[in-house]
Amino acid sequence: MGNGIGVVLDGLGVPVETILEQAEMADKSGAESIWVTQLPNQREGSILLGTIAARTRSAQLGTGIQGLYQRPPVMAAQAALTLDELSGNRVILGLGVGHRLLGEWMAGGRYTPSPDAMREYLSVAMSLIRQGEVNVTGRWYSGHASYSPPRRSAMPVYLGVTGPRMLELAAELADGVVLWLVTPDYLRNTVMPRLRAGWARRDGHHRDFEVVVQLYVKIAADVQYCNDKFRAILAGYARMENWKRHLLNAGFQLGASPGSIDDPMIAEMAPIGSVEHVRARIAAYRQAGATQVVICGMSADDFVPTLDALI
Repeated sequence: MGNGIGVVLDGLGVPVETILEQAEMADKSGAESIWVTQLPNQREGSILLGTIAARTRSAQLGTGIQGLYQRPPVMAAQAALTLDELSGNRVILGLGVGHRLLGEWMAGGRYTPSPDAMREYLSVAMSLIRQGEVNVTGRWYSGHASYSPPRRSAMPVYLGVTGPRMLELAAELADGVVLWLVTPDYLRNTVMPRLRAGWARRDGHHRDFEVVVQLYVKIAADVQYCNDKFRAILAGYARMENWKRHLLNAGFQLGASPGSIDDPMIAEMAPIGSVEHVRARIAAYRQAGATQVVICGMSADDFVPTLDALI
């Protein structure tokens, strides 16, 4: 266990060299993990992580979160194991269902929201990782392969999930969860009980299970300006059915426009303000059950100051 702080490198509209420089800064600053997002309008995550691996030394490197529609499970495991070997055993394979708009319409893949489909995907990918071979024929996902190069059988697999059934599945089969748009209360009262229910069905201990919370963080004097930036981000998620359902289940009221997302709602999910305020909010997530907080929202000009203040 490190300092419990990781970073997300977004990269939208940023030259690739800037991303690599930020990865080096994060690694030298002592960040516990570096995560790369991958959507159809972004760079290919595995290629980017491979280059980041060559420019860093100690931080864990996570795909956060790679949609099931992006790769068949055998290929996802193969890519992650290759990256893990190249990085000196630092990779976390982060998987998630994604959204129908991304998986089917944008990427032309297959969207499979069912926990049963995720269970099949995991059985294929994790068999190849853990045993070095897989022989599974499923309804949604299949795999019949072996992996010959050196591999770390304990390479961790995390699930990016929010729904109760997926949380229990992650606790039962995976090595951690990655959460986004959650409050400390939701983490304490909804996420942790579901994880405990899944742990009860687990074959083996869960002592090393990681609860990773991704947070939009801004240390800033102009809180309203930063609130408005996060409001636009949140409004985009609220237009997607699965995220809208999650936000409603978390107790938030959502109207038809971005203006309906009020500042108290933003304050619940995004630590914005002074260093002391941000630290206090991060501490609240840790007290609620988070083992690691991964910060995003940093721009090139506040990347190092934010890390220096929080690590």
